[in-house]
Amino acid sequence: MPKFIGTDHSSQKKKAQLIYHQFEMTIQKLIRKCFYKPVFNFIYKYYLKNDAYYTADKVASMDLNFLNAWNELTNTQPKTSTDKDVEDSCIFVGDCTEDGTPFVDVCLLNKANNEVYGIDFLDWNVLVAKEIKTDLKISDSEMLAHILWELTFWGFSSKTIQRISEDMISEMEELDIE
Repeated sequence: MPKFIGTDHSSQKKKAQLIYHQFEMTIQKLIRKCFYKPVFNFIYKYYLKNDAYYTADKVASMDLNFLNAWNELTNTQPKTSTDKDVEDSCIFVGDCTEDGTPFVDVCLLNKANNEVYGIDFLDWNVLVAKEIKTDLKISDSEMLAHILWELTFWGFSSKTIQRISEDMISEMEELDIE
């Protein structure tokens, strides 16, 4: 199983152990079902609007970056993971709380062992056809907004994320971190 760097998903693991329902969707199906602008509007509402860092120019830039990621995901061909733990997993989207602040978390849930992992460094080709499970009652556009936010945490293209992942692994190896 690859090592995942990112959010502590311990509270999400507890949540995932509860009964969840299948969203009957994949990223690939959602992106073909939804229109881009309502999805970006949810990204803006949940992640950009109340953060002073995101000036009007930065929001416009983020809009273009997310549109580029959207277009790449639309054309991404699914492939099977060589990692059995990843292959036996689905994308899980659920409510979480950190330091008393609620948020929506997106993670990979292994259906066999009920372990959860970050998705931010996984190949988009592997993720686009993963089934999505959730316990939330939100629209398709809102669901996709949270997934896109998580997928693009380290960059707005699969190649950029892969390069950053390789760089981080190389740095960890140089520092002898496991």
